Amino acid sequence: MDSEKKKNIKIREKRDVERFRGSIAEYSFDKSPSTKKTSFIKNISIRGVCIVANRKLDTGTILHLVINLPGIDPPIEAVGRVIWQDSSTEFENNSGKYFDIGVAFEELSDYNLSRLMRLLHIPKPYR
Repeated sequence: MDSEKKKNIKIREKRDVERFRGSIAEYSFDKSPSTKKTSFIKNISIRGVCIVANRKLDTGTILHLVINLPGIDPPIEAVGRVIWQDSSTEFENNSGKYFDIGVAFEELSDYNLSRLMRLLHIPKPYR
């Protein structure tokens, strides 16, 4: 399989998350372009996202996220809090280590939640 096809492969798991290889999340600490960083998405659910970053982020850090996923335009915007981190076992290069960063969504609009649920094939609850 060529590398272009591998980028957007979704792998289903027993967990309530989807993996989107090659998808990108941008994060910043204060919505300022000068603090914007780019990371890869390891997995995502309606509760949060695991990103892969080239630096450690303190637990409790608030991040402004712009999440680019296949089939979703415009990107999903959210505010989240770092709840855990660990050395990445999948990513490493000559310039240093990478870190898996767990981010829980704290602010996600109903519009973006609905789009994320549709992408993750989560049915809307009956009211």
